[in-house]
Amino acid sequence: MAWRPDGKLIAVDADRPDHAVVLFDCATDQLVATLVPPQGRGGDLIQGFTNLPRRSPDGSQLAPHDTTVATLTIWLGARLPR
Repeated sequence: MAWRPDGKLIAVDADRPDHAVVLFDCATDQLVATLVPPQGRGGDLIQGFTNLPRRSPDGSQLAPHDTTVATLTIWLGARLPR
C-alpha cells in the first residue's frame, strides 16, 4: 500500500488477475480510481500476486512492482486523481 504524501488517497493492490491497483479517498472511503497496467508484459497473470505500490516523495508518480512477473509500471500525475 502507498499513501499520497498529503494523506488524502491510498493505493492498494486490488488482488485481481489483471494486476490492478485501486485508489481510495481516505476521508470518504470511496474508490476513486482503478489503474490497470498494460497487458502483454511477459509472464502469466496470476491471481494472488504481490503488488507493491510505492509513491514518489512529491506524490506525482505511483509505481507498483509486480513480483510475479518482475515488472514495474510507473503512472505519472496525469493518470492519478488529484
